[in-house]
Amino acid sequence: MIRRVSTLTLLAWSLLAAPAAVSPQSLAEQARRFAENGQWLQAEEVWRKLERDSGLGAQHLDLAVEVSTRLNHWSRVVEILESSRPKQPLSLAQRVTLYEARLKAGQKAEAEAELQALLRDRPEDEHFAHLLAFLYLSQERYEQAIQTYSDFLQRVPGAIESRVNLALVLFKLGQGPPALQQLSRAFQQDFEAANQYFYRQLVRNMPTQGLASLAEDVKRELGLPLDGARTHLYLAREYDNLKRYDPAIEHYEQYLEAAGEDQGALLALAKLQFRAGRDTASEELLQPLLEAPGETGNQARLLAAELAIRSGRFERAGDLLSGLPASFHGQPLFQYFSARVALHLGQLEKARQLLQEVIRKDPDLAEPYFHLAQLYFRSGEIEEGRRLMQEFQKRQQD
Repeated sequence: MIRRVSTLTLLAWSLLAAPAAVSPQSLAEQARRFAENGQWLQAEEVWRKLERDSGLGAQHLDLAVEVSTRLNHWSRVVEILESSRPKQPLSLAQRVTLYEARLKAGQKAEAEAELQALLRDRPEDEHFAHLLAFLYLSQERYEQAIQTYSDFLQRVPGAIESRVNLALVLFKLGQGPPALQQLSRAFQQDFEAANQYFYRQLVRNMPTQGLASLAEDVKRELGLPLDGARTHLYLAREYDNLKRYDPAIEHYEQYLEAAGEDQGALLALAKLQFRAGRDTASEELLQPLLEAPGETGNQARLLAAELAIRSGRFERAGDLLSGLPASFHGQPLFQYFSARVALHLGQLEKARQLLQEVIRKDPDLAEPYFHLAQLYFRSGEIEEGRRLMQEFQKRQQD
């Protein structure tokens, strides 16, 4: 006896046998949504599926690379870019990313070859000369670093940074006279630019102890005017740029001890103590600046307001903020601190408006999302509160 199969059963079988294909556009959109929510593993898996099914188009390449970069999956970044290369030339930025990914994936020889090719294609680009020389230096291949800088300076004689770097490598190898010759030429070409870069590279490449004396010794050897107390100021600024707070604080203190009153340096030192978590020291340094005229006094009062909020002294913070000129009132930090004061005083609608304005102006600042989320929770708007908390957590991770 022949059994009839219902139309619905046949339809179910056909769906199981041949599942509906998901379009490349739908997959790409799904990957983007995962990435926007910080779900990097899920996003990477979708990009892999798209690559297997139809290949990654030029419009998808950077997005897929960003996802794997977030996950530190450097071999995957290399794989994405290399598989795309035969189909379409990589952009300059993508080639640099490929070099970085190869280096982080432990593919040092391939990374070196990538840099050499970049420098051949852009022979007057100092950034690529630096990268290649630094790669050699990291492997203690000093002669090749010297050759890289020497060749580049033949093409671009006015490249002050390369000349200073060449001098420092020569110093490291004990070749004092040629090192001083290169430094002397750099200072002759542009004294201010060479001086600033000289201190920057000293801080990045030399031991912390005795650095001020070393800088002065070099200047003396070159027959240049000595910087005296300002040596400590230059070094402090460079350590500050690197967020190396302890040596920056030490050099600012030495500078102020030798040079006397310098309100700009005093404010910079107060900010450093604040970033280092030393609130009491920061507040003590700010006291003589709170009555100072102009921008220095205004910045001191803004920092003092932040310190007051951090210690729960909201009335004090409000007094300090009220003393700032109207030009500060539209700044995100001023508005955020004002919102914190408004929250303490129970002025919830004012706080809500201020926090929304801060987020609009500076969406990368994490804390306003947290406080605005709490306001929504208090008013029973749970979904919006949860969304803002997710935004807060995402920015904290970033």
